[in-house]
Amino acid sequence: MAAAAGTGAVPPPFAYDKIYRTDDEAYDAIAQAQNALGFPLSKKRSKANPKTGIKNRIDVRCHKSGTYRPWKHNSNQYQTSSRKSNCPFYVIIRFDKNTGGFFFEVVSEEHNHEPVENPLDSCRSRRQSQVHFGLLRLEKLVEARSRIPGLTSKDIAEQIVSEHPNLAVSRHDVLCMQNKLRRSRTGAFGTVQTFLDSLAESDKVFYFAADKGPDDKVARIFWIYHSNIEDWKRSPEVLMLDTSYKINRLKMPLLQISGATPLHTNFSAGFGLTVKDDLASFTWILKQLKITATKARIPLPVVVLTDFDNVSLKKASEEVFDTSEQQVCMWQVIKDVTLAIQRKWIGGPDGSVIMSNRLPNPPTRVANPPSPPPNYAPYNRQGQDLQNTPLELEIDQAAERAIQISWQALQAPPPPDVPMGGPRKFSENADGIRDAWIEVCRAETETEFWQRWAQLCYEFPIQKEIITYLHDTLVPERHQFAQYSVKWFHNFGIRMITRNKSSHLKDFFESSSTDLCQLEQHIWEMVSAYCETYEVSLQRELGRRQGHWDEFSVVKDIELSVGSKTMEEILRRVRCALDELQGSLPSQTCTGQFRKQMGLPCRHEILALVRKSEMLQREHIDRHWWLKRPELPTTGIEGIG
Repeated sequence: MAAAAGTGAVPPPFAYDKIYRTDDEAYDAIAQAQNALGFPLSKKRSKANPKTGIKNRIDVRCHKSGTYRPWKHNSNQYQTSSRKSNCPFYVIIRFDKNTGGFFFEVVSEEHNHEPVENPLDSCRSRRQSQVHFGLLRLEKLVEARSRIPGLTSKDIAEQIVSEHPNLAVSRHDVLCMQNKLRRSRTGAFGTVQTFLDSLAESDKVFYFAADKGPDDKVARIFWIYHSNIEDWKRSPEVLMLDTSYKINRLKMPLLQISGATPLHTNFSAGFGLTVKDDLASFTWILKQLKITATKARIPLPVVVLTDFDNVSLKKASEEVFDTSEQQVCMWQVIKDVTLAIQRKWIGGPDGSVIMSNRLPNPPTRVANPPSPPPNYAPYNRQGQDLQNTPLELEIDQAAERAIQISWQALQAPPPPDVPMGGPRKFSENADGIRDAWIEVCRAETETEFWQRWAQLCYEFPIQKEIITYLHDTLVPERHQFAQYSVKWFHNFGIRMITRNKSSHLKDFFESSSTDLCQLEQHIWEMVSAYCETYEVSLQRELGRRQGHWDEFSVVKDIELSVGSKTMEEILRRVRCALDELQGSLPSQTCTGQFRKQMGLPCRHEILALVRKSEMLQREHIDRHWWLKRPELPTTGIEGIG
């Protein structure tokens, strides 16, 4: 073979005079030899003997053979790729009647183009290496790694190539194989129908329902497991609603419904998938949840927590659970404010934590925006206002930093009070206005709320965009997150959905190519893992007893009825009651707020028991905190497909 024209490439010797047993063996030999030089080949044409069926001629050309034909000049001809260079390389594989084998007839050995530097850049090079490696063997590798949570198609391809250096596999090849494997699992009916059939046949599922849209396609799905019903019956008082995006190949947002246990860990109380994250879809899913509660004889929640960003989900919750207190996640509010400050702050770097963690061009994600209420003006990650468009903030790098900053801010102690008009109370930087807003949210009365709001506006007069955002977007919804309001909710001190975020399905996997059957499998694994972990924690709490509890005889009868953290909360009130009894703490009028919010005895109730030499009983504590509580029998109901 002559050197490649214009390239100076000298190919290794190749035995063109060798006889091969089959045409495939001959083609593989020449293809591997040329592929090693960076010249992928392809079969352009073949002819077979009509009587014997044996191929007597196979034309082998370079992948750049032929010429580029612009479409406008050849409207009735095949449009070739612009990468064509009319490469002259041409070899014919012919059948030898005398030997019964196949030999080469060389027409041209030259190439007129540069070789492919990376085999991954050529689909033919990749295909030839995969055929040589074994397609079935490669599919098994892809299938095994696809079961590993968190691995994307790119990760799988990189792992396989690192383990098998002579094999060329790209992200696209992995996606194609995953689609092939998915089709083999779902059959002719498709992934949605297969998913519904698996729910109908599963003995783990307590109830499921599906609803079709105007196009007669499944648009909404709801399901709940038997173990979810058992957990929900034990702790029905608080529900938390959270949506997730980009976790299945159909791009269907997932609504995860959770509750809080006596140990204030979370459990799942149902799951919903929907094509659109609009009001009608979320309303339908929550109505299915309400139907499940009625049939399983579970009380409706006292408090429902949602994310502030999802306006449609908030409206659906208010409509379906109209007798429940509606509350938004305080952590989500502070995170949104932190991101707003990063985008709208007037002034350069000021040494604040918020601005030092600012990203110049973080990604933006908006999915199926429903119609928002008036004055709702969220923002995207590029710093642009999205008027009348709610934003579901994905946990990317920018949001993750905002999460850390907002969490630290929530844990910080409040600054001392400073009268307005005196010295500054907050730092004159981005952290300062964030801290000022947190103080507004911590106000114990509505009057104090507006006083602190006036302080914020007074100390940051030039930050008009931030103040406008706070005033138009958050202040109208203050009754759902401000301390002076939610302290009268029967929420047991739960103000954030971070515990729900921590067990998010994205912790299991982040592949957007996951089908619904795989999604359900991961969800069941999450539910099963929670059940095992909770039982271990519950048994540990039932046997946990602190030595300093003996100092307070008033709690002797409830030591094994509640968790250790709950007991410590009660003991703080016991100490206050004893201090008031000894005169070291002034007496106060009981407002009933602590009992209303926490479901625990306040210091005034405990003081009354101490004076009567009585002890706290389990009945003095809300059933939410009981480690062991009576359960109603669970009766199954059939799903509807």
